[in-house]
Amino acid sequence: MFTGGTAPRFYYNVEPKEPANYLAQILINTRRADDVTGLLVKLRKELDKSVPGARCVVKQLEQGPPVAEPIQIRISGENLEKLRLLADQAAAELRTAGGYHVFDDLGLRMPNIQIDIDQDRANSLGLNNKQIGNVAQASFTGLKVTELRERDRLIPVLIRGRIEDRSEAEKIRGLYVQTPDGKSVPFESFSTLKVQPEFVTIPHFNQLRTVTVKAYAPFGELPSQILERARAGIAKIKLDPGYELKFAVRTKSCARTRRKWGPSCRFRWR
Repeated sequence: MFTGGTAPRFYYNVEPKEPANYLAQILINTRRADDVTGLLVKLRKELDKSVPGARCVVKQLEQGPPVAEPIQIRISGENLEKLRLLADQAAAELRTAGGYHVFDDLGLRMPNIQIDIDQDRANSLGLNNKQIGNVAQASFTGLKVTELRERDRLIPVLIRGRIEDRSEAEKIRGLYVQTPDGKSVPFESFSTLKVQPEFVTIPHFNQLRTVTVKAYAPFGELPSQILERARAGIAKIKLDPGYELKFAVRTKSCARTRRKWGPSCRFRWR
């Protein structure tokens, strides 16, 4: 079992993921190859039922090039709200077609603090954007001031506001910034505060904002079968000028590779 990330590379086509506190991976060895199928079906059913809110993907090791998600629909465009809508429509079609664990890489919106600074007012007080930003960062996320050495490790030392002072974004209005003449002025005297939801990550492909809707096939079905059933519904999705939708399909060599070596896939985008 690995928490906070995935296992180091232990198989030639399984690529480790970057460490993150929301990741975990469990490796299971069975005594007989015949036990894999039954265990896979059982674990998918039990984990989906007993661990709500998490995406628990149970799959067996495969041969061929590394493929994280065998079903992918790539949507490119400029407006994030429009991309969110198109991705939701594509995901709905995949779910209707029987896709397993349908998701996308745009993620959710999180509250974001936007500070609009009145530059004329701030300059008249002798303040610059760096000073203001340092105070805001120190109050909420923490500002690095030095490092401590423990044997061969460097441990960063941060200053940060008390938890009761940073539990609400609105409390930033009460923060004070020191001017060059030693006076302390509140944030609200030279800035306005807005709290609005924004996407945490904005994926790109070929320098375009791109959302990729991903899914797996249920046990006993090929990803190409799921995509074929969803094709008619996906074709009905209306795309405005400047938006593009492509989906991944298996190459003809997949069927031959599966018969000889087991499940395998190579992507071709259309």
